[in-house]
Parts: sequence; C-alpha cells; structure tokens
Amino acid sequence: MSLSKELAALIERYCQGKNHSLSTLSRESRVPYGSVKRIAQGEVVPELYNALKILMVVQENPDECFLFINKHYQDVGQFLSRVNHQPSRRNLSSALEDKVSFYIVHLAATRGTSRQEVLREFGLSGLASLESLVEKKVVKEVGDRIEMDDFSYPSIDSVLTQMRFLLEDFNPKPLGDGKSMASLQIFGMNERGSRKIYEAQKAFLERVCEIKDQEEFKGEKVMFLTTLFNSFWEDK
Repeated sequence: MSLSKELAALIERYCQGKNHSLSTLSRESRVPYGSVKRIAQGEVVPELYNALKILMVVQENPDECFLFINKHYQDVGQFLSRVNHQPSRRNLSSALEDKVSFYIVHLAATRGTSRQEVLREFGLSGLASLESLVEKKVVKEVGDRIEMDDFSYPSIDSVLTQMRFLLEDFNPKPLGDGKSMASLQIFGMNERGSRKIYEAQKAFLERVCEIKDQEEFKGEKVMFLTTLFNSFWEDK
C-alpha cells in the first residue's frame, strides 16, 4: 500500500473513534485542516513533516509508528534503528510541551525522581503535573520512585518547544570545563556541502547515543544535548 493510501486509512480509522474528526486531528497534529482533508482523501502525497505529525496522533503504538516510518521513509527509519529511537505516544508529546512536565519526564527517564524531589524543585504545581503524568501513564510510580522507559522522537513541534525550554534555562557557568558548551555556525553551502554536514551531524548523534547507552557512563547527572540544522530562506 502506498504512503498516501496507508496514511489515509489510518486517518479513517482514527475518525471512527469517539469525538474524533478531521478537525480534532488538525488541532492535535497542528497540521492545517485543508492539508489534513486532502491527505485524508488521498489527494496529495504528504511531506515528511506533516506525515509524521499526523502519524503521531493517528497511530499511538510506537512499534507500528516505527514500521510505517521505516517502510515509507527508509533513510529516517534506518537512522532511528541505529540510534535506538522510537516514536513516542501522543500523551508524551503533549506532556513535553509543558515546561514542568518536561523536566519531570526527563528526570524520570534518565535517573528517576521522587515526589519529594518534584515538590522541592517545582512546588505544589509540580505535584499536580506529576499526578497528571502518572494518570496518563506517561511515567510510572515504582515504590517511592518515579520512572519511565527510555523514549525519543516526539512530535516535531514538541522537539522545538523542548529546545526553547532548554535555551531559556541554559546555565553558562560551566562553559569550557568539559560540562557545557554552546556553538552557532552559519555558512553558505551548496547541496553537496549541505549533505556532507547532515551526514556528519547524523554520525555525531549516533556516537552520542552509543556513549549514553554504555553502563560505565551512566550516573545521576542529567545532561541535555540539542541540535538544529536547517536552511533560512527555503519555503517552510
């Protein structure tokens, strides 16, 4: 089945759910209604950006999401396989768009946290956010610890929102001592050069994932790494 037909079928199944429609799909995926309607009717081949945003809403099973991506976007699928990334659930993507929930989720996923720590760091509103995350099964409570399985690949909008949170709270004090760095490079490139940089960045991220997954390097310190590579003047 082609990409267009398979995604249209998933949209049709989604719309059969209670209180689901093309309008709710547009709102939850943040894809314009007109685009959602054309994709649902099989009139267009969706661009990767819109297809993934819709997929994260209509297909909540991470394994099925990954199969879809690997089938229709092989380059993306192969990369996800190498760095052990899986698409995330819609509830998780939604949670990551709130700053307090974002921090709780990342603490739970990296070293675990507790109600006491959440209360100390975020106050009563943090506990309310935690209760919502537990109720939605984004995180789980094991004894007195708050934990969750490793995750990655939330919605594109969620990734950009998380980057904004991290930039707002960036700590410049440890710059240069091996614990922190910041860099911004802007340059004019042709298509071959852009592809070379893309491949270099992809290899870098794969290496980072190899290091973070090694038991000898795991610990209590929560680090963050975010990368962007994009063009200024092309149509968005």
